[in-house]
Amino acid sequence: MAYDTKTLREAGKAALTAAGMPLELDTSGHGANQLYRVRADAERNAGKLVRLRTNNRWAILDYATGPQASAPIEQLEGVDYVCGVCVNPQGEIEVYFIPAGRVDAHMKAEHKAFMERTEGLGDSKVRILKFRSAPSSYAEFKLRQMPPPAASSPRLSVLRGQFTELMERAQRNVADLFGVPVNAVRISIDFPPHGPELVAPEIAAAQYHERIRIQEMVEEIERDQIEIQRKKLEADRSASAKEEATADCSASAKSEKEELEEAEDYIEQLEADSSARAKEGA
Repeated sequence: MAYDTKTLREAGKAALTAAGMPLELDTSGHGANQLYRVRADAERNAGKLVRLRTNNRWAILDYATGPQASAPIEQLEGVDYVCGVCVNPQGEIEVYFIPAGRVDAHMKAEHKAFMERTEGLGDSKVRILKFRSAPSSYAEFKLRQMPPPAASSPRLSVLRGQFTELMERAQRNVADLFGVPVNAVRISIDFPPHGPELVAPEIAAAQYHERIRIQEMVEEIERDQIEIQRKKLEADRSASAKEEATADCSASAKSEKEELEEAEDYIEQLEADSSARAKEGA
C-alpha cells in the first residue's frame, strides 16, 4: 500500500509528539529539506535538530554530494537525529528516531559495500538505509508501528495537504515579519457549524488525477530505462563470465543467489535515482 507524503510526514510528527518530543518547523533550512526542531518545552531532546525522511518502502533515503562512498551527506550535517518514516512489507507505517551520526555512517558503509559488489556500477548520489537488511539492529529506535489506515478520498487528501501546507507557510511568514520563533505564532480559524467550506473541490480532484497520470507516464518511461539497464548488466556479466572461464576454469563463479541480490540492489538504486529525478522535474 502506498501512502502520500503528507500522511507519512504527519505520522512521524504524531509519533514524536506521543514520545514527548513535539516538533516545530526549523526556518534555518529550505522547507523541502524537512528540518524540524524539538520544541523548547519538550520532555525529551528539547532544542535538538531533526531531519524527517519518508519513504513508501522499508528504508529511508538521502543524498550525498557525489558518488564516492565517502562523499558528505550534506542534509545530515549539523543534524542531531533522523526521524525515518517508512512502510514495511505488511503495509504498516513504521517510525524510527535514530541519531544522525549512526544514519550517516550506516549509509556510507552500505554504499561502499554496494559499489564493491557491483564493481563500480553503483555510481549514484543516493544513499539508502534498509531496515529489511538488519531489522533487529534498529528495533531500539522504533517509536511506533501503525496498521494501514482506512482508505480516504483522494480529493480530501489533496485538500488536507494543501491546507496544512498553507498554515505552515503562514506561520513562517508571520514569524519572519515580527522576528519571533515559529512556535510563538498561533493561527486559529472559526469555521461555520457545518465545517469548513471546501473551495473548488472539483478542480482539486482534477489536479490530483492529472498529477497521478503524469507520474504514471514518467514511471513507465523509467521502467523501460531500468529494463534496458538490467539487460545490459546481464549481458556484461555473461560476457565477463565467459572471459573468466576461458582465462581460469578453476575460478569459482558467484552463486545465483548473490548475483540476484546484486541485481536487485542495482535495480533498487536505479529506481531511487529515477524517483529523485522525477521529483526534481515535477
